[in-house]
Amino acid sequence: RDRHLVGYALASGLGFATMFAYISGSSFVIQDIYGGSPQLFSVVFAANALGLVVLGQVNGRMVGRVRLRLLFRVGLITNCLASLALLVGVAAGLRGMAPVLVPFFCVVASQGLILPNGTALVMQSHPEAAGTASALVGFTQFFLGAMVAPLVGIGGSRTALPLAIAMVVAAVAALAVMLLTVRRSGPEL
Repeated sequence: RDRHLVGYALASGLGFATMFAYISGSSFVIQDIYGGSPQLFSVVFAANALGLVVLGQVNGRMVGRVRLRLLFRVGLITNCLASLALLVGVAAGLRGMAPVLVPFFCVVASQGLILPNGTALVMQSHPEAAGTASALVGFTQFFLGAMVAPLVGIGGSRTALPLAIAMVVAAVAALAVMLLTVRRSGPEL
């Protein structure tokens, strides 16, 4: 019944769903559509993971100096803009891998702001039940990720459009949930 807890949990889960979509479809996009080698995919996947780690470390240094809600919002906005850039690049048929690789990197790296801050905000909503709150956000993230993952393969391995659409829908929904359910007067670290 707590709209802040539900808002943070849903926004975090939907933001995480964009990464699940990436994990589910990026190998097909890079290898089958753009002709990249398995080695190139491995390097791209590792670079994106490194981006998540680095942004997570930056986030850790900023906590205490910058409000968690702001960090969370920046992560959601970055995720949304990167997903939209991916959709535009794919829909426009832009050549080369850059229109795909840069948005992929930004979507994955943004998780370094979304995941820890979303979890902290959910747990802060009900500190007396922090374990239950943490379990709820974890369930929400993996449930929504599992719901999005199969959608990226709808178009087969000939187009990245279903992947881009799934990422945009999840990212826009995450940002909308955050903006519509969490008011300024709500709890905030």
